[in-house]
Amino acid sequence: MAEQRKLKEARATALFFAETRNRKEIEELAALAEDLTPHGKIRLISEGIITAYAVQLPASGLPLLSALETTLKRHFVFGHVELPFQETISRVVEELALDTSSRLIPVEHCEMCRAPEPFPASVRVMGEDGKTRRTRSTYCASCAASMMARASAAPAATEAKPIPQPKPNQQLVKA
Repeated sequence: MAEQRKLKEARATALFFAETRNRKEIEELAALAEDLTPHGKIRLISEGIITAYAVQLPASGLPLLSALETTLKRHFVFGHVELPFQETISRVVEELALDTSSRLIPVEHCEMCRAPEPFPASVRVMGEDGKTRRTRSTYCASCAASMMARASAAPAATEAKPIPQPKPNQQLVKA
């Protein structure tokens, strides 16, 4: 089964944001985010004076982020691309959004490491009935990969051995 799995291209998650002065600039930033959609995933983090997006791109799409940063710096009062997406810069953007009364869209946090995760990994587990289901929990890619590695390394279930029964007239001794 492991042979059947195809390795996906490495992906990078970044945060980009800008200080916007009006609705037109918010819409311009949304258009820039929309332009990245064919290349990866985009998620709005905040909208208003501080408008921010998380983006997840394959490694081959990373030059797009460099071009995006140049565009942000040329067209906005302040613009920045942070790669990789980190908890610290996420908190800074969140605080700036709150301080400027920008609309904040909360980011989920990984159930294991508590890091903010704008693009949670999809984890499927096998139920007792043998069917797989998507978990409702949120996991970052790193923790999901760690769980998969542990599950793959776990010994296969073996058949249960029968419990020895005492022979007639044999007493059980407490250990």
